[in-house]
Amino acid sequence: MDITIKAMETAEEIEGKSRVHWQTWREAYDEILPAEFQEQMTLDKCRFYSQKYPENTLIALDDAKVVGFVSYGDFRDSARIAGEIFALYVLKDYYGKGVGQQLIQAAFAALDGYQEIVLWVLEDNKRAIAFYEKMGFVFDGEEKVIDLGKAVKEKRMVYIRNSSSLFGNNRYIFKEHHMRYALLLRGINVGGKNKVVMADLKKDLAELGFENPVSYINSGNLFFDSEEQEERIREILSAYFSRSYDFPLPFVLVSSAMLQKETANLPTWWQDETAFRRDVLFYLPETDRESVQELAGSWANDKEQLHFGQTAFFYSNADQADYLKSNYHKKLLKSSFYKQLTIRNGKTFQKIVELVNEK
Repeated sequence: MDITIKAMETAEEIEGKSRVHWQTWREAYDEILPAEFQEQMTLDKCRFYSQKYPENTLIALDDAKVVGFVSYGDFRDSARIAGEIFALYVLKDYYGKGVGQQLIQAAFAALDGYQEIVLWVLEDNKRAIAFYEKMGFVFDGEEKVIDLGKAVKEKRMVYIRNSSSLFGNNRYIFKEHHMRYALLLRGINVGGKNKVVMADLKKDLAELGFENPVSYINSGNLFFDSEEQEERIREILSAYFSRSYDFPLPFVLVSSAMLQKETANLPTWWQDETAFRRDVLFYLPETDRESVQELAGSWANDKEQLHFGQTAFFYSNADQADYLKSNYHKKLLKSSFYKQLTIRNGKTFQKIVELVNEK
């Protein structure tokens, strides 16, 4: 698909933008706002807005068809020097095809004189919030209640340019390639607590812009493709889990490249699949790895073998008869670092490696 982003100029483009505004307003808000209010957003009203405010509007064209638009300008609060995104709409048929991303990239370039760019979004517009978070916006704590047929809350988000921004020299820097990731959750679906439905989570990951999401068993092993930087993915996921679940959701995010490196460095004893117990203990982000290695390293003996990698430590014990007397069995649950780990057995780890390397 060849999408062109350009300034709105001709009468045909103004009409096309008006129709997109009219249709996308309904698509975005029919489930959020009262039907009586929605009926007031007529095509004629959208034409009025397009004709009265034609400046600072960029449109997305698929051939000659307008399929989306973005409006931008100076922040409306003159006490703060910033740019503002006033409106961003894309036809539903073009969701997930990068049109919104191209539009906001172009708006960022047009607002290149501002360090900060702000926007307002309805609290209940979850899809829009997920998109803006993906593009680097965060909530700044400001909110207000407005009347759109009923009282609804708007929340303010801000994007701040910095040296590590995706936007350098006023141009969006595309990532060089997709990477596949494993997302490993801790402590879910155990004894009826902390319930996470994998089908729903996969759907939400797709809504967040992550591609080809799949899951494996119910303990929280998911896989997806992304061209986002890894730290940005962590931010998106943390924000999503925080607003979507009423319990903490610790997680490990590891790339296919890192897992390939990890498995290449495993000792030969790990390949013995006949061992009674084989576990992979993944480090959560807050884990003090040096402390784990110092404390758990003392568990090793002639029956218990440990290997400390970059993402996890690996444990194997071939002795079933004396397993209940093992250091691992007696000490792991009591250790200071147990809650800083999420554990998968050897067979599950092998499946994780396979799924994260699927093309």
